[in-house]
Amino acid sequence: MSANVLIVQPDPALAERMGQLILSTTPDASVSFVGTPRDGIAALAQYSDLDLCVCELYFAEGDGLALLSAVRTRFRRARVIIVSSYNLKNFADYIVGLTVFPAPLDESLFTSTCQDTLATLEGRLFPPFK
Repeated sequence: MSANVLIVQPDPALAERMGQLILSTTPDASVSFVGTPRDGIAALAQYSDLDLCVCELYFAEGDGLALLSAVRTRFRRARVIIVSSYNLKNFADYIVGLTVFPAPLDESLFTSTCQDTLATLEGRLFPPFK
């Protein structure tokens, strides 16, 4: 399955590791990295289709909520996974299609969630999100 994935994460080492984990289960995925919400919003213009956005919500520069809004507006079927050191469990309960992972990252759970998310978008587990 070919998938377009955007990782928006200010920590380059964590972003790289998340990309490696995604590619370990979806080797033909196209994974891009940016470090700020502003760069993430700008990167969206490069996609004709986005399957998965993995991001932080709280940045020293900018607000991840603007990024989430831009992803939802432009790519309705895209899924979002948040990896954050903040406790966002209650936040995630109110947004459909949003998965939150607390830091430090549980690599096994992150990998399986990304794999299942991308498989869902392909329609192997559930009908596509509309």
